Amino acid sequence: MRTTVLVAVPEAWETAVVDAIAVSPGLELSRRCADLPELLSTAAAGLGVSAVVGRALAGLDRTAIADLGRLGVRVV
Repeated sequence: MRTTVLVAVPEAWETAVVDAIAVSPGLELSRRCADLPELLSTAAAGLGVSAVVGRALAGLDRTAIADLGRLGVRVV
């Protein structure tokens, strides 16, 4: 079983994060999200169970992390 991963990181890190997921057994990149609303809607659609996010993601706070958790997405 593969773990589907959502990514919402700064552009400078995106390639490295995506490449790391690509070579990691058991991980599958589901979607690259440009912002928090896209991340939340993608999570609500059930397209990922884990999210790699940058700490500078606009709007990312405890409430957003809790919302992702309620949607079944663990935040890294």
